[in-house]
Amino acid sequence: MSQGIRSLTEFTVSPLQSTLTMSVSEVPNWLRVVFIVLSALSFLPQLWLLWSRRDSSGIDLYYVLFNTIVATELFSMSFFLTVNHTESPDIFVHHPLTIGDRLNLAQLTVNWILWLVI
Repeated sequence: MSQGIRSLTEFTVSPLQSTLTMSVSEVPNWLRVVFIVLSALSFLPQLWLLWSRRDSSGIDLYYVLFNTIVATELFSMSFFLTVNHTESPDIFVHHPLTIGDRLNLAQLTVNWILWLVI
């Protein structure tokens, strides 16, 4: 009977342990820069339309509000984790900070600023 309970315990713990020990593949820095540029370029048509018409009619206020809230939350979490990183590496930030960590923060900053502009 105790053998059955022990094997059940091993079964429930081993998937959790394998999930925690999985490695995250790193995105190359050149691809992160491409994502930053593409993020900024995706706002240009809307910004151009706002600038040329000098009117914001046709833009749903709730859409802009909720996207700005999400961008603010992502930026604040990224900024907090980047500035207050601990000595142990994490999934989001490394110790010491890498160029990729700073590029992640830059992408979320660009996204947040452009949502504030709209």
